[in-house]
Amino acid sequence: VENGIYYVYSVRAYNGSGYSAYNGSKTDTIQPLEAPGVYAWIYDDSYGVACIEWEHVTGAKKYNVYRREDGSNQWIYLTTTTDNYYYDTSIYSGTTYHYSVRAINGTGYSAYNYYMTDWVYF
Repeated sequence: VENGIYYVYSVRAYNGSGYSAYNGSKTDTIQPLEAPGVYAWIYDDSYGVACIEWEHVTGAKKYNVYRREDGSNQWIYLTTTTDNYYYDTSIYSGTTYHYSVRAINGTGYSAYNYYMTDWVYF
């Protein structure tokens, strides 16, 4: 499948000698989502606030935002939002953070996409 294209699937059974009718009443539509482009920067270095923004993804209803510190393999879930930005108010001086955003459309998730930012508190 390709991102941004609607696909319709239908099922019918085969018993070895013939096929059933298509399940027209059970047909569902699936829309794969593109991974959002993510950008991050220091919003307020006095209070340790980073702003994470991402491009709106066609078909997305909401977004999950994740963060991990450099050197760690553990992503930490931060929030789910319908906006295309998030303010992370819990960053610390001298730490490199990676942010990831995943689009959600009600039937599935996009791939992960991430952005790395270095932050030094003065």
